[in-house]
Parts: sequence; structure tokens; C-alpha cells
Amino acid sequence: MTNQQVDQALADRMLKGAIKLCAQRLYTGETQRALLAVRRGEAEACECVRNNLIRQIAEVLGQVDKTVKSVFSYEPVAPSGKADLPELDIQECETSINLVVWVKRKSAALNKLIDSLEKDLCECQRLIGCQIRDEECFSLNVILVDD
Repeated sequence: MTNQQVDQALADRMLKGAIKLCAQRLYTGETQRALLAVRRGEAEACECVRNNLIRQIAEVLGQVDKTVKSVFSYEPVAPSGKADLPELDIQECETSINLVVWVKRKSAALNKLIDSLEKDLCECQRLIGCQIRDEECFSLNVILVDD
């Protein structure tokens, strides 16, 4: 691992960057409009911010832990009557950041990093004050897959 720390300041920068990119894409660069849309829980704005966060999370994971080979995002699909599949809260997964992280080897340090990042991103969401959801939008649903 490198010396870069994942902390609240990093999560704040990531969220500000994601909102700024969302503003450029959807609101002709008006950051306050984008922030207000996220606070209101407007789906298009929240999805835009979430997608920008996915890219940044992948970059951070790759920079901080050199065992990370690739990061993939996915959208959950409800099981179609398969009794052997685990129960999933699809509604929660639809609002989460869903990632598969391919690593050379799984480590407790990477799990701790992911947990810390999730906690910090959820705190950012709490400070924004979404009117629809609490911390669900930035919860991380991460599956680690090793070689």
C-alpha cells in the first residue's frame, strides 16, 4: 500500500468532484443546481454522481492497493425464481455502488480500506441531506475476487 490515506477529506474531494462533473454534464456547470438535485434525490443527478464516484473509487483502490488488477461496476438483477440464489435486497442494491474488485490476493487491509471509504462516503451523503434516502446511495457493495 502507498502512503495515501483514505479519510474523510478524500471522500469529500471525491464527492465534490463527482458533483462538479455532474453539474457539467446535466446543469451547464451550475454546481449548486446539481447539489440541489442530489439533495432532492433526483434520479438522473444521483445516478450521474454515483457513476462519477465509481470511477474515482476504482482509481483510489488501484492507487492505494497495488494488488488491485481491475474494478468493475454492475447493476443487480432480481433473481427469476431460482430457489438456490441468496436473497438480495434489490432496492438497496439499486441505490448502492456495486463493484467487483479483481485482486491478486484478498487482504484484510483492502477490506479495511473499502470499509473506511464506505463510512466516509456515507458521512458525505449524510451531510448533503438527501430528502429521500439516508446513506444508502453511497453504500459500497463490493465483491472481492482473487486470482
